[in-house]
Amino acid sequence: MVRAITSFLVLIIPRAILLFYWLFYPALEEAATPDVFVPLIGVFFLPFTVLAYLLLAPGGMPLLDWLIVALGFAADIGCYAIVARLYRPGA
Repeated sequence: MVRAITSFLVLIIPRAILLFYWLFYPALEEAATPDVFVPLIGVFFLPFTVLAYLLLAPGGMPLLDWLIVALGFAADIGCYAIVARLYRPGA
């Protein structure tokens, strides 16, 4: 039961934050990415990376901002690793 709840939270929370961002701050989202297809794919596969990019891109992207986006990517990989570990055989 704990595995199911943890997996649910790890996979749903970043997507819920992106949905909130999309509903309440559409102008910022449009300023960061005029295209719809790439962020939509990102929501399903790399939500922390897309969230970091959407929060930082409207003001420009200096090196420090790209490092924060890289941390978002690391968070995405970590979330997938947590879920994979919870559901591996023998766990």
